[in-house]
Amino acid sequence: QTCALPIFVLSDYTITDQITLFHRAKIIVGAHGSGLNNLLFCTPNTTIIEIFQGRSDCCFYYLSQLVKAKYFPIQTVDFTTIDGREKTTTPLFLIEQFIQQHKDIFL
Repeated sequence: QTCALPIFVLSDYTITDQITLFHRAKIIVGAHGSGLNNLLFCTPNTTIIEIFQGRSDCCFYYLSQLVKAKYFPIQTVDFTTIDGREKTTTPLFLIEQFIQQHKDIFL
């Protein structure tokens, strides 16, 4: 059984629409970035799954705690420099492992 979650590109939405999306969401899966500042508008018990960079930055964990959301990180691998830019990835097996360990979130 699979779970099809809608995908939203936040830059396509006004700030008012972003607030509404996060306020109504039951589950939010997102990469670490400024769009997750909208976590401030979540309701208690919203499930937050952050693709978390390999560096220490807990800001979205703290925002999740502030609104009493359920926070789960999936950490990326260490950064590498490619073409002068730092990049990081999350191996698919880590995401699959997370889903297997937390099936109840997606049911």
